[in-house]
Amino acid sequence: MVFSCSSKPLTLLSSQKQNNVTVFFSSSSSPCTLNPSTHPWRFTWETLAHIPTLRLYLFRSPTPTSLSGASASLRNDRSLLFVSLTYQNGDIGRFEVPVPRVLIEPDEEIQCLMRSDHVEIKLSLVLPVDHPVVIQYRAAMGFSGDENSVPISLNDDLKNLSSGDVDLYCKSCSTKLTNHPLKHILQMPSLNWRDVAENWFGNCCCSFGAAAEDLATQYLNSLNLSPDVGFLNSVSITVSKNSLHGYPHNPVSQDSGLKFSVPKCTKPAVANLDSCNTHDNAEGPEKVAYTSAMQELNHTTSNFIVSNDLDRYNRQNLYFGGGFVYNETNISKDVEWVKFCCEKCSSSLGSYPYWKDRRNTGTIDGGVRLFKCYISTSTPVGGSDDVFRKHTVQNLFSNLLLESAEDEVSFRTVVRDLKSRKPMLQLVLLSSKAWYMSGTCIENHAAGPDCLVELQPVAKILFSDCSNASEADIRLVENWSTKCHAEEVYMMTCEIEELKNSLSFGKQSMPLSCNLMQGMYLSWLNLHGF
Repeated sequence: MVFSCSSKPLTLLSSQKQNNVTVFFSSSSSPCTLNPSTHPWRFTWETLAHIPTLRLYLFRSPTPTSLSGASASLRNDRSLLFVSLTYQNGDIGRFEVPVPRVLIEPDEEIQCLMRSDHVEIKLSLVLPVDHPVVIQYRAAMGFSGDENSVPISLNDDLKNLSSGDVDLYCKSCSTKLTNHPLKHILQMPSLNWRDVAENWFGNCCCSFGAAAEDLATQYLNSLNLSPDVGFLNSVSITVSKNSLHGYPHNPVSQDSGLKFSVPKCTKPAVANLDSCNTHDNAEGPEKVAYTSAMQELNHTTSNFIVSNDLDRYNRQNLYFGGGFVYNETNISKDVEWVKFCCEKCSSSLGSYPYWKDRRNTGTIDGGVRLFKCYISTSTPVGGSDDVFRKHTVQNLFSNLLLESAEDEVSFRTVVRDLKSRKPMLQLVLLSSKAWYMSGTCIENHAAGPDCLVELQPVAKILFSDCSNASEADIRLVENWSTKCHAEEVYMMTCEIEELKNSLSFGKQSMPLSCNLMQGMYLSWLNLHGF
């Protein structure tokens, strides 16, 4: 469907049969049909915020070298752009490209530009796609595709889960993860909540230091990760390890395989320091057994003290965050993050932190972070009742990236492997407000199904895969990061691989001449759900 605009009132023209187009969406949705062509022509629509221009890129691989001209005409009644390509031998190739629903200026001439490896077509818009008038009109018309263009909101997730009795399921195999429903879903405290509270009271005209401390203590006491509570943030839900099937409970005594025996006491059971110290002079097996027993006693006592001392600390240190992306403030050489997997299908579900030197204490704060992109809140997975159905690795990451970038025109990031600390990806954010849609054309009037196309909000990004870089190239990345003051974030290997796959897939939607810039590839990351 296309909006047509002239001096007459705006009317919505329904799309009829779209014979010559098949569309492969860059998401998990199924394609309309398979393209039988060996070297099909691809198309990509792109527009940017505040710019009233819609660009179409037509290209294929290998690049045709025999084109001599191109022309295009718009069919508003069918929501199609008719494209004709003229080859040097006189042959003509024809395409019917579906046009997304935008406000096109009909009086403006359609520009067709021949590039080295593609054809670029420009359509003038009456208003940019992000203009309030366009947004309000689309909302009033109730377009079905607009649901996928709505930003994923933490507040919406909290609202949808506020009724409680929430069970969690593996998105890969639908296995139930929780051993009982979560009755309360609360918002995860921000990383700097204590500083914010102190600053707020400190800026008051009167001294509220005691009141601030009291409120902070009350809030801290409320951060009790009990088995029926879940803490939600933008990327994950943190639940108690006791609420989950499959959490590994491995105390050190079991891991090490050591067994301790206590010798029979042949002396009166009197709390006499001197009599106890006589064991220091024991010889042979009795001394070894006594030493082992005392070590076990000290170890158990130490664990008990640590457990009690850490109780308040654990609640306070939910600042370890959502476990999806880490930065310098929430990683430590003393803390290691462990991947948490589904006990049935072994798919990745999330992560949890533990002390490297006190592994038997388990997760540091008693919680396991389950990433929204890997779990479901209902069955069937992905159904209308599934609150997390829109979440993917790429939109979770891209939204975190935009939060960090804020109003920066260009933002540079280095993604490092959490375990090895090596750089894995270089990223440059070109635009946080872009819309695009990519598909595959069938030329020369081949029959095809009806397809509706929608521009999807994306982040426009340059990326470079550093995972297999040489030592010399790694040094170049390190220098680039330092020189450009790049933000450095850390991720687990599994999520990095998924992110790399998404970026590699996205770069296929543009011709090579538009794709390679300063040694980095152009790609897109979805901002909202599909």
